[in-house]
Amino acid sequence: QGCAGIEHPEGLAMPMVTRFLKELRREGLISGFGWTWFPEYILALRFAWLSEWLRKNDTQMLETELAFMNILIRHMAELRDIWSFKEEPL
Repeated sequence: QGCAGIEHPEGLAMPMVTRFLKELRREGLISGFGWTWFPEYILALRFAWLSEWLRKNDTQMLETELAFMNILIRHMAELRDIWSFKEEPL
């Protein structure tokens, strides 16, 4: 359970994640425009968790969340490639 990648960033590229994203694309659950900005959406979603840790004054999770968000920011282009956010057939 938990967030894929928060404890081990390489989890963002694990087969479970890439298969899940391929299935989402295949089913058409997210628009083409949505896929264009998907990595940024994942980063934006982390702010909800950041808020949770701030409310709970959970400094350990706050530090973990900030580190994870920095990983997402620094590796956005790599994640886009790994997650195959290109206009290509499935």
